[in-house]
Amino acid sequence: MAKVRRGTSGSGIAIVTGAAGGIGLELTPLLQQAGYQVVGVDLTADMVTKANASRGIEGVIAVGCDLTDDASLRKLIERIQNEFASELDIFVANAGIIIPGDVGEISDDQAVKHLRIMLEANVRILNAVTPILRAKNSGHIMGTISMGGIIAMPSSAVYSAAKAGMRAYFQALNAELAHTGVAVSGIFPSAVDTPMLYFEATHGGSVLNFIGKVHHPKAIAEKYMKAIRKPKLENYVPFSDSLTTRLVNFWPWSIPKLLPLFVKGGEKGRAKYIATSANRPKD
Repeated sequence: MAKVRRGTSGSGIAIVTGAAGGIGLELTPLLQQAGYQVVGVDLTADMVTKANASRGIEGVIAVGCDLTDDASLRKLIERIQNEFASELDIFVANAGIIIPGDVGEISDDQAVKHLRIMLEANVRILNAVTPILRAKNSGHIMGTISMGGIIAMPSSAVYSAAKAGMRAYFQALNAELAHTGVAVSGIFPSAVDTPMLYFEATHGGSVLNFIGKVHHPKAIAEKYMKAIRKPKLENYVPFSDSLTTRLVNFWPWSIPKLLPLFVKGGEKGRAKYIATSANRPKD
């Protein structure tokens, strides 16, 4: 099938998971401004509604879904297939979780929770979304993957595994859809100032997160919009970090030797971030 040329605005439905905060909450109004009807998905519909109300955002269809629960996930998939399919144009796999800890320190339940939210749920949802968009010969499959999907971070092994799995999944899906009008785009940010990162910073997360600049979630949302206008498979924020990350990944066995070189700068960056983060608890 011939590819359909994508425009800069939409009139269909954009489904965003992890919509009640961080990147998802910043992305919602940008999608609305571009003409999309946003379906915001998070743990509960009330979370989405309250988060949007706090920002003066109206018109979002709020959907509750526990991505770790099979019945809840099946209900979301059924709604996508039956209620949203005819107008579906964009799906954004954005929901995430991080519970820092070395292998053997985090529990089995915590490890599985990472994989279910950031890998299994996305695979199952996209197994339903992809045929819908392929039949239309248009649409866009997108996801927040992160630099952690390129280079694995100590104390975040399961997080990195889930994100690396999503990167591989998107690469394969992009190849499958290459001759259709359906675009596939992964967004690869480095550190982003979200409640998730603040939790990581204050609970023993990897200092590699804090070597460079910590980005505001809006910068990542704007990268999403750029990828909608000009689709490409991998979109890095910032591009300079991706060069270092991808280079080091050619020699993954060198990471233990290189890590001590970055610890001092990372610890300094973490201290600065904790003191200045927008997600720091108010006094």
